[in-house]
Amino acid sequence: RIDIDYESDRDMVLMVSESFFPGWSVTHDIVAQSRPLWMFFGFQGTDIKKGRHMLTFSYVPPAYYVYGLST
Repeated sequence: RIDIDYESDRDMVLMVSESFFPGWSVTHDIVAQSRPLWMFFGFQGTDIKKGRHMLTFSYVPPAYYVYGLST
């Protein structure tokens, strides 16, 4: 899990140096969940809006759901 608190004066794209794999999701301000963007060299990122916000990148391996390990 990666938590990022940011403040920006314009809309932009944020890139994190974490490898892009299926199972990653990103949550904006605890309410809007989406898939991260595939970025340069296999990293991931997301669109961010101007203002102060909180992002959370979370990873759950796809096999977690396939083999019924979720509750």
